[in-house]
Amino acid sequence: GGEKEYDVDLYNLGLVYKLNKAQQVWANYSEGFELPDPAKYYGQGSYTLVGSHWRLNQGVNVEDSALDGIKTKQVEFGWRHYADGLDAQLAAFYAWSDKSITYNRTSLLVEQLDDKKRNYGLEGQFSYWLGEQWQVGASALAIRSQQKSDERWVKQDVTAGSPSKATAFVGWQDGVTSLRLQAVRTFNLSDENDQKIDGYATFDVLGSHALPVGTLNFGIQNLLDKDYTSVWGQRAQVFYGALAPVEMFDYKGRGRTYSLSYTLDF
Repeated sequence: GGEKEYDVDLYNLGLVYKLNKAQQVWANYSEGFELPDPAKYYGQGSYTLVGSHWRLNQGVNVEDSALDGIKTKQVEFGWRHYADGLDAQLAAFYAWSDKSITYNRTSLLVEQLDDKKRNYGLEGQFSYWLGEQWQVGASALAIRSQQKSDERWVKQDVTAGSPSKATAFVGWQDGVTSLRLQAVRTFNLSDENDQKIDGYATFDVLGSHALPVGTLNFGIQNLLDKDYTSVWGQRAQVFYGALAPVEMFDYKGRGRTYSLSYTLDF
């Protein structure tokens, strides 16, 4: 029982420099703070089965056992361009912390390590108007997640690392109706324990039509009815696979889905 308060100072700083009317560059420094999952940390203890329920013999007291928070720092440098129908930007980032969090796959409890971790990569996007009605574009995130072990950098577990992603689209509009076909690709992710997240690609159609009053929005998600296991579903198999058959945690992504909505701004 009990309660615990945390006071953390976080600092953020950003600078933007305009090269000309069409281009600018920027640099950012930011800090974040996180705590391990309290339920998984304070759920630790010894239990005795009494009849049909478990009795707690010894547990972790909130007031006497503060969670050790993890502060993450990040720097980012980027470039942006907007002129002549072209909107583009590119950024490089590097985030690091002096500690990391893992989960025991047998007990599902938190294990906090003094191992350093880092994430770094590139992200970018562009869109270009082909005349007044057609537009094409793409975006991408290339990221690497690592943790320091035995004085060398290794891949983070697939339960913690982030997969790289890419999107591409083509759109059309005439001022009243708009249509957009987009593809979203999630790439494979693996770790040092030969565990793997399988990537997948989906296609969506999104559209809208302006009415005399309001706007009608419609779409088809997962246009090709792709059968795939979501990233979380694959992570759940790693998290809980030691406790039950992995098929129990095979959480599929949503199949072909039709949507229709109406919006009114006032």
